[in-house]
Amino acid sequence: MVDAEIIVMCSGHLKFNGITHIKDELHAAAARGAKVTVYSNEYMTRDTEPKATTALAEWGIEHIVVRSGFYLHTKIYYFQTRDKFSALIGSANITSGGFETNEEMSVLIKGIVGDPQHSQIIAHLEDLDLRCRQAQAVSRKRKGPGRTRHAKDNATDQSPTKS
Repeated sequence: MVDAEIIVMCSGHLKFNGITHIKDELHAAAARGAKVTVYSNEYMTRDTEPKATTALAEWGIEHIVVRSGFYLHTKIYYFQTRDKFSALIGSANITSGGFETNEEMSVLIKGIVGDPQHSQIIAHLEDLDLRCRQAQAVSRKRKGPGRTRHAKDNATDQSPTKS
């Protein structure tokens, strides 16, 4: 995450105690102008804590909250710097348990942007982004005026990987 220009973090569960583990890195990424997008399930299911959502908004991090349509279970942490990428894919959520105490397994994939592995990962991330934003939009239509707004609730970018 140190010099990544694009960061995508997908975690069904998002807890404040989890994001505090990576707070300094997220602050640094936002300060250098990296495009950072975090996806998680809605807080009504207790998967995402409102305090975590508030903190991401305060830090200038785009947070897409999946509110309806499907349950987000993917755990992928994608980082891209110029023509290189790395993706950590596994079982760990952005929680204290995911970082410290749970039995977790992840695989680190590294490569060059455009290689076959990268193409597969990006295809998945683009599909995931579309589905998550659609689920968010459907929920907004149902809630109508006066709904609670989340970080970058009106984002129009279609892909977390396009700068």
